[in-house]
This record gives sequence, C-alpha cells and structure tokens, in this order.
Amino acid sequence: MVAHPNGGVKEQVAGLYAQLLAQQGYITIAADAAYQGASGGEPLLMISGEKSDTHYMTQAVFDNATGTSDKELFIVKGATHIETYWKPEYVKQIADKLTDFFGKNLDR
Repeated sequence: MVAHPNGGVKEQVAGLYAQLLAQQGYITIAADAAYQGASGGEPLLMISGEKSDTHYMTQAVFDNATGTSDKELFIVKGATHIETYWKPEYVKQIADKLTDFFGKNLDR
C-alpha cells in the first residue's frame, strides 16, 4: 500500500512510487490517504524531505508510532516536500529505499 503525502493525491506521488515498486516485482496499490485505517502493526516506513515544511509532523508521528519493531524513518537529505514528488535524484533515493525496506520486511 502506497499512500500520498499530505497535500498530494494518489495520481501524483503514490502512483509514481507504486509504479516504481511494481517494476521491482511488488504488487502495489495507490490509495487516497483519507481512506486509510490503522495498519495493525505492519512495518509503517515513513519518508520525509529534510527541508520539508511537514518534516516535524513526520518526526512526531514516527516517534509516537507503536505496534511494530520494523518502523523506520528515512530522511531525504536536502529535499523539500514537493521535490520528493518529482526531482529524479530524490525519487531514485526514495524508490531504492522502498525496495530495500519492503524487501527486508515483507514476504513477496
């Protein structure tokens, strides 16, 4: 399940990363975050641009997340919020991190 960041829609960011994960062999679903429920303790990877306006919110949610020992916060160095949507060097870092994280934490 790939959800969009605050302010995005599934056709933008989530769709891009779902497509990149699908190219790595994962079955993906791009969903509107408004319809997400609790994960039930599945592994919750959070990604934030280092310079994003919302970084403090991501950090707070991550710090308070419970129910899994597989949580991880990935900070994209130098990136603003919007740049993580489209800037090739940031998209590649994030796609690589998603592939690595899910490869370690989910069964294919």
